Amino acid sequence: MNPFGVGVETPENYEQKCLCVLVLDVSGSMGGHPINELNKGLQDFHREVLNDFVAAQRLEVAIITFGSSINIIQEPGLVNNFEMPTLTTSGTTKLVDAVRMAMNLVETRKQWY
Repeated sequence: MNPFGVGVETPENYEQKCLCVLVLDVSGSMGGHPINELNKGLQDFHREVLNDFVAAQRLEVAIITFGSSINIIQEPGLVNNFEMPTLTTSGTTKLVDAVRMAMNLVETRKQWY
């Protein structure tokens, strides 16, 4: 809280940021081996970013999944502030709507920067 009593979102650090939005297919066709590989890839990505000091300070990650519904499961943030989720499959593929949501998220975050 600042001295004026107004809550304001401030960055964790003042390094220049880069936003990475992962738009991930969790539709029924991803069941079994594909979703397992996707989950493994998310863990590998998380570990690699955390092990790179510059990337860990600058790379903000957001995650959108799409299957029978479209969900923002991780708002933009530095990877040291969250654990990668374990994804499960569901329903049909709504790729176009998911990409539109990602584009809106990027535009919103650009205004925040």
